[in-house]
Amino acid sequence: MAYLKRIGKRKNRKAQLDIPILGFVVIVIGLIIFAPIMLKIFNSIKYPLSSAFTNVSVEAGASFDKAISPLTNWWDKIIIFVFILSVLLLFISAFLIDTHPLFVVLYVLTCFFVVIFSNNIMKAADHIYDSSQFAEEANELTFMNFLRNNFFSVLIGIIVITGIIMYGKVAFFPREAGVRGGGGGGAR
Repeated sequence: MAYLKRIGKRKNRKAQLDIPILGFVVIVIGLIIFAPIMLKIFNSIKYPLSSAFTNVSVEAGASFDKAISPLTNWWDKIIIFVFILSVLLLFISAFLIDTHPLFVVLYVLTCFFVVIFSNNIMKAADHIYDSSQFAEEANELTFMNFLRNNFFSVLIGIIVITGIIMYGKVAFFPREAGVRGGGGGGAR
C-alpha cells in the first residue's frame, strides 16, 4: 500500500492531452475498421447456428432468426452512439483544456499532419469496405459507409469546431489573478 502511495506522489497530476483531436481520430478510424470485421465474425457465427437450428426444426430456426436479426441491425446504431459520444467528449475536453493562444500554431500543425496521415489509414479502411469478403457487412453498416466516404469533411469540421472551442474561450473567459481555471493564459 505504501508503494502505491509513493507512485501517486511522483505522478504529474497536471498532464493533459492538449490536442484531443488525435484521440478522437484514433477512435473513429478504429470504429471504421473494427465495425465490418466484428460484424463479419458475428455473421460467421450466426449463419451456421441458424442452419443448425433449422435442421432441428423450422420453428427453432425461425425463432433464432427472429431473435438475432435485431442484433445485426443494432451494430450501426451502436456505432452511431459511440461516435456521437466521442464527439461530445471531444468538445467537452476541448472546453476544459487550458491553453495559451500561442499554441494555436502547434494545434494547426498537428491537425495538418492528422489529415495527411489519416488519408493513408482511410485507404486501408477502403480496402476492407470495398472487398468482396466484406460486401454484406459494408451494406449493413450504412453510417460507417457515410462516415468513411465523408471522413475528411467531418474531420475538418470537427477540427475547426474544437479549435474555436479551445482558443476562442480565451476571449470569453479571461483568467482572473490568482484563480485557476478559466480559459487560456498559462502560468503568470
